[in-house]
Amino acid sequence: MIMVYTADDLSRQCRSGCSPGFLSHIGTLLSLKRMFTHVSSDASILCISQPEDLVVVVVVVVVVVVVVVVVPVVVVVVVVVVVVVVVVVVVIVVVVAVVVVVVVVVVVVVVVVVVVVYVKVVVAVAAVTGVIAAVVAAAVIIAMLVVVVVVVVVVVVVVVVLLL
Repeated sequence: MIMVYTADDLSRQCRSGCSPGFLSHIGTLLSLKRMFTHVSSDASILCISQPEDLVVVVVVVVVVVVVVVVVPVVVVVVVVVVVVVVVVVVVIVVVVAVVVVVVVVVVVVVVVVVVVVYVKVVVAVAAVTGVIAAVVAAAVIIAMLVVVVVVVVVVVVVVVVLLL
């Protein structure tokens, strides 16, 4: 690992070359002794003379930048994508639920209207023409009611399948 020390620390240790104790204290990255070629007196600057050491330092800096910058950005992007997917799924489920509720309400209203009309027609036909005509009228109205219910059920199934 690379540690940055103040100019005073480095100039004290590196004036006549780095001591082995100081090297082991800082830690070794290839040969740190080759890296301690010059220390600025006014700042904590470590001048690197060997190209291979510079490459290692650049690689370490790139790894640190990736860990500090890229990884959090990737995590944020993944979290945003997951949130968007969850919101889209919730919206789809809500839309399906609303459509199903609306269709069920329409079916109930249609059935109630048909039953009311059925009762009125049967009563009127029976009062005017007799029982046989009332039975025929009832059969026609029941057939129409069955057709309406079947159509509504098919529409509900198709809508649910299309939304899912």
